[in-house]
Amino acid sequence: MAEGRAAAALARFDRINRELADRRALRERKAAEAKQRASDNLARRGEVAERSAKHLIELAKRQRANSGFDTGRSREEEEHVLRFGAEDETAAEPPTRHMLPPQPPASPAPPPPPRGPAPADDHEDDDFSHETYLK
Repeated sequence: MAEGRAAAALARFDRINRELADRRALRERKAAEAKQRASDNLARRGEVAERSAKHLIELAKRQRANSGFDTGRSREEEEHVLRFGAEDETAAEPPTRHMLPPQPPASPAPPPPPRGPAPADDHEDDDFSHETYLK
């Protein structure tokens, strides 16, 4: 009877060890997969960041070549510099007037408000903002 209980305890102990080993293997496999996915994502982001950096460097060079001003000439070949993946057919065409969003008409600057005497209140003797000292 004691031998049967000992054998059952050893069998249970072996099952527990096997289950723990299986869980450890599963955890290590999932960790390796997550590490590989993270590495792949980082590599893709690195490529995009590298292309973006090259693009920004190219734009800065063009801007310096144009006396520090960002003009149309500094961006004239911009569409050939930066490409990120699949492009639709409309992206290859330069935007035309009918493709651009409507722009609001330019309005003149609003006139400055008229300056008059300060409104009367109880502390009028402390407020000299309406006085001019440049006579």
